[in-house]
Amino acid sequence: MNNKKKSILLLFSYFIILFTIKTKNNDKEIKYNDNFNIYTDNLYATYKDYSIYIKNISSINNEPENTKDIYIIDDRYSFDPDMSICNSYKINTLKEINMYLKLLTEYEKKYPSNWNRSINSMKNEWIIHNICYYLNHEKERTKQVDFDNSDELLYSNIINIINEISGNRLNELIDDNNSKLKRINR
Repeated sequence: MNNKKKSILLLFSYFIILFTIKTKNNDKEIKYNDNFNIYTDNLYATYKDYSIYIKNISSINNEPENTKDIYIIDDRYSFDPDMSICNSYKINTLKEINMYLKLLTEYEKKYPSNWNRSINSMKNEWIIHNICYYLNHEKERTKQVDFDNSDELLYSNIINIINEISGNRLNELIDDNNSKLKRINR
């Protein structure tokens, strides 16, 4: 393996390890708002000290003011159905990423649409977005992850290319760190 490939592998490995290091022993679960109505801008859920809002794309004028809260933009009824998470770079542990992805899939089951993304493809896209954000690569674009249908295979292909270069090390690190996260959070 040449030095450039080794450097890329080490860099990605470093960021995957950061996901594990930032994980804390926190058993808090999502608390859903029983009064949520898809047609209003109500609070959808809370997690830790975050309020999680799911808003229709038509009700968003600009970037949310309160950057502590998590805003999910629902654009699932467009030509290329999409769900976006504003300030997704703040969610930087695999446990929390998986928790938010579960929240999105539960939302889709409750309010069906033509949006169709797999958990694995969304996790891959989120990891790549976070890595790019923390490397200062197109920060305005990568601070938010958008899960549109047309990207279902794109980020999986990027992960596959990295794995091909690294001899499958990235998948091993992601899987290994998921295991560590489960052990830490018991």
